[in-house]
Amino acid sequence: MSAVDSVLITPTPKPKYFFENGLRKIEPYYHLNKTFVKGRWVNKTLLEIFKAEFKSYYDLDYLLNKKNSYRVIRRQRNNEIISGLKLIDLKLNHGDLVENIQHKHEPPVKYNDKIKIIFEDEFLLVIDKPSGIPVHSTKNYYYNTIIEILKNEYNYKNLYPLHRLDKLTSGILILSKNNSKNSYYQDLFKAKQENQVIKEYIAKVDGKFPYNQFLCQDDIIQIDFHKSFNECGIKNPKKSSTLFEFLQYDHNMNQSLLRCKPLTGRTHQIRIHLKKIGFPIVNDPLYGKNGLLNEIQDLKEIDEIKFNNCIEILHSKIDNLMLDETNNCKECGIYAYKDPDINNLFICLHSQVYNFPNINLFFKSDLPEWALIE
Repeated sequence: MSAVDSVLITPTPKPKYFFENGLRKIEPYYHLNKTFVKGRWVNKTLLEIFKAEFKSYYDLDYLLNKKNSYRVIRRQRNNEIISGLKLIDLKLNHGDLVENIQHKHEPPVKYNDKIKIIFEDEFLLVIDKPSGIPVHSTKNYYYNTIIEILKNEYNYKNLYPLHRLDKLTSGILILSKNNSKNSYYQDLFKAKQENQVIKEYIAKVDGKFPYNQFLCQDDIIQIDFHKSFNECGIKNPKKSSTLFEFLQYDHNMNQSLLRCKPLTGRTHQIRIHLKKIGFPIVNDPLYGKNGLLNEIQDLKEIDEIKFNNCIEILHSKIDNLMLDETNNCKECGIYAYKDPDINNLFICLHSQVYNFPNINLFFKSDLPEWALIE
């Protein structure tokens, strides 16, 4: 018998979208999760993993709830299936497969009536990504993502993002339509040679930017708050460079418009560099005036206690922002998601230009309303 033959709930073939108060919402649906054990999970129980990574609502009752149909398939032991009470003390091994049926709730995202296509050929699709929607599936999002919206509403089959673009950031997103070409284009993005790929962003920051040009070369700390300190949740600072060019100052708002040219490709590089030099991006919840990650980036030396304290505070703040603890789902018991404030579903950072001079490809997107120069 396969691992899913005896499940009590059937996964939902395709959940239903609906639109309300400027938000794209999805009715809760049943989803079959299949997850191979990650390195950081080895020799831990599922309850230990719940506590470390899914602390909002996963507990013993959730693990043993028959509707969730948790089971572990021990692929290195003739696909032995472990379920029920035996899961409580089971230590996971390399190669194990964790399966469960989840009554999945996705947070609402910003509603956009149309995704603008900038360029398309047989290999590439280049879009002007709207803010407020994640690119691909994450812990909380699956159907409410750019990839799935393009598949379900624009009839694309296979799409592979070739670079990062944060959920709250708008602008150019380059997708591969052909898996066989992925490595070719990804190598272009990773190329160390000068001028292989030239990227330009537009940002609006708090304060009057005092330079016509400024090169920031501060090192950046890489953080993975799904890992513990000892599992390399925080990595050594990496060399990073961003060139900033002043465009305009709004005296009434005390805000400056900048062109940003990242010369290296670190996660959140522009956002962190602008925060470090004292001009945080307008509306940035992570590195803005009261940013959730400011405390970690400000620390000169980080030990395990400081790291864990910061991550505990971060998880608590995120849960308070996203979850409605007065509203439990009648079907599965977990907390429902709050409707986010639409004004918090964007930051003033826009990917405007991607230029590949060696292969004669140039893409440029329109500026969002907040960046229009009078």
